[in-house]
Amino acid sequence: MSTGASAVVRPVPGVGRALVLRDVEDVDRMVEAVADARSVVVVGAGFIGVELAENLVWRGISTTVVERGTQVAAPAPLDVEMAAPVAAEMPANRLISVCRR
Repeated sequence: MSTGASAVVRPVPGVGRALVLRDVEDVDRMVEAVADARSVVVVGAGFIGVELAENLVWRGISTTVVERGTQVAAPAPLDVEMAAPVAAEMPANRLISVCRR
């Protein structure tokens, strides 16, 4: 699942199953698509991506968030000091986050 105002779907293995999130109709498609899912990868750790991931976990779906930046919600709206507590809280909520180092 690729999130954000201008979602980019990269040519990687499995991309044919990728969904983007831009509007309510996309949400409806995602709800249907994850009905029987055991695991999901959310691409993008901005507010929308993290919120989506949290909701997937609440549905009992193992969820990994992948971010090409070095932190969640980067570079805006959160600076490093504000993003660190958000990232630190993610594992406590059963969210796995992978950011570039």
